Amino acid sequence: KPDFIYRHTCLKDVIEFHIQTSNYESVVWKFGDTLSGLNNISYENNPIHIFSNPGNYDVELIVYYSGYTETVKKTVAIHNIDFTLGQSPQILCGDTSITLNINVQDCNFLWQDGSNSSSIVVSEAGVYWVEVSNQFCTKSDEIEIITSVSPTDFSIGMDTIICDDVTLLLTAPEGDFKYTWNDGSYTQQILLDEAGMFFVSVSNLCGSKSDTIIVNEE
Repeated sequence: KPDFIYRHTCLKDVIEFHIQTSNYESVVWKFGDTLSGLNNISYENNPIHIFSNPGNYDVELIVYYSGYTETVKKTVAIHNIDFTLGQSPQILCGDTSITLNINVQDCNFLWQDGSNSSSIVVSEAGVYWVEVSNQFCTKSDEIEIITSVSPTDFSIGMDTIICDDVTLLLTAPEGDFKYTWNDGSYTQQILLDEAGMFFVSVSNLCGSKSDTIIVNEE
């Protein structure tokens, strides 16, 4: 009676199937994976297959000999380690920290610093990765951590008076910030040639600060 063996049982792995018989004319493999469409059936002697989801699949091998056929069925369990370190990059503001935690059971862990716990505390910028494995699968993920600080209090100047035909340059603090002036400008500096109240907001993902100046004209 024919038989078959297979290698690898992790989701998204290329599963290799090998027939264990001889003197046959042709074969048909049915992987029980309807979501794979046309790839659910193979006519190769030793095919490969990537299963669509974790779970148990009834794989059927039909072997055609001269004048008769034999059928072998086996349940193939496809495993998965389901985790993610989160969206990358992530930003740490000021002196804060973040815990990268892998919430899976019965697995081994290896972080980029050689530690083996299920979580690490991160307080510095860098790329952090982890490899998670069990007897069936190995999966890895990485995340970039960026550090930043929120804008501090600042001044664009004291309320002032300008003369006719005189310009005034207003400057917000320099940095990796988004600038929003009340006149619709988005630059670090604006050049004034008229009176009015001028407001700027300086912001990043860690926070925002603002200041206002009143300019009169004589």
